[in-house]
Amino acid sequence: MKITLDILGKLFNNKLFLKLFSVGAAVLFWLIIVINISPEYTKTVTGIAVTVNEKSGLLSNAGLHVVDQSLPKISIEVSGPRYIIGNLKATDFAVTPDVGLVNKAGPYNLKLDAVMVNPDPKVNITKILPASIEVNFDTIVSKTLTVVPYIIQSKIPDGYIQQAPTVSPQMVVVTGPAADVAKIAKAVTNISVDSSYKDTVIIRGDVVLLDSKNVKLNLPQIKIDNSSVNVTVPILKTTTAKFAADFINIPAGFDKNNIKLVINPANVNIFGSAKDIDAVNQTIKLESIDFNTLDLTNNLTVALIPIKGITNVENITSTAVAVNLLNTAEKSMIAKTFAIINAPAGYSTKVRTTQISGVRLFGPAVDIASVNAVTAQVDMATIPSVVGQFEVPVTITVPGKTGYWVKGSYKVIIQLTKN
Repeated sequence: MKITLDILGKLFNNKLFLKLFSVGAAVLFWLIIVINISPEYTKTVTGIAVTVNEKSGLLSNAGLHVVDQSLPKISIEVSGPRYIIGNLKATDFAVTPDVGLVNKAGPYNLKLDAVMVNPDPKVNITKILPASIEVNFDTIVSKTLTVVPYIIQSKIPDGYIQQAPTVSPQMVVVTGPAADVAKIAKAVTNISVDSSYKDTVIIRGDVVLLDSKNVKLNLPQIKIDNSSVNVTVPILKTTTAKFAADFINIPAGFDKNNIKLVINPANVNIFGSAKDIDAVNQTIKLESIDFNTLDLTNNLTVALIPIKGITNVENITSTAVAVNLLNTAEKSMIAKTFAIINAPAGYSTKVRTTQISGVRLFGPAVDIASVNAVTAQVDMATIPSVVGQFEVPVTITVPGKTGYWVKGSYKVIIQLTKN
């Protein structure tokens, strides 16, 4: 005991100890007064968010929503024990407006109510700053718009053309407050086409909303399901191609130098992808002309053969073709000689027709006068092996000569009997 007193005596005789002891005692005495004698303390908590319950019965029934871009932050004055008040922050409170009178779209000045998220009976909310705020309500609606593409700058190289652009997706849906949606007249996207493009190109473009006067709208509350779209710009190569005529059934030995052609129009302007245009090689073929349908002088209308991926600018579907056969003559013949080939085994075949008159024979002018006879050939390969009489087509030939053909079709009657 004596030792303890001695130690205490020495400590209290120490000036440094006395200073520290005095400070500690003062702090302790201050805490006792604050807690027991003056426990009430007032504090202002700032930056508290306002929350609107849109599922409230009145709002929900009217289909109303808050359409303000942002609501102001609120301050609250609270009182209570210092040791509790000193630790409070904005997230410890919930502030909501009284929406009891909201029944239609428009702005409302609403009284605010504040509570503690975790209520404490020792803490009192004494003031809300501001006590009320203006909140704008409206119904949320949607509107479907067709996106119109605009090429605001285009530099197409020589030898190429640009067709009308298309958009994908073609439609967008805008959603937001009814008053804002009503302002929207159209949706557009603006793109630029560079001179380096020599083929169809897809460009990504932002969707822009315009009013009825084509003024760009700034509507933060509006949402677009697709804020950007793909714009396909067809860029096609052009060239001038010549029409080319072709013939079928040209008789063996006929001199093709005797065919004189005049095609009008002779050329056509076409466009397509660079790959397809290069494959055409500047030639567009016409449908084949059957030599067996020709006279010495012919004025024909011949259709173009469509080529996939190629379009002609003038939308020409046919062209006039004049065919003149030089050094060629016509002679009317009577066919009295008949030849049967590919006769079926076990059958007898007899031509009941005695002659074919008015056979129009064409051939070399220098030789046709020497032709005195023609042969009508019957090919039984296409005739059914059935007993009876049949009318069948024949092929007219000039025995021992080439370069001849006939115009028109000729038939004979044959009789088929079983052996």
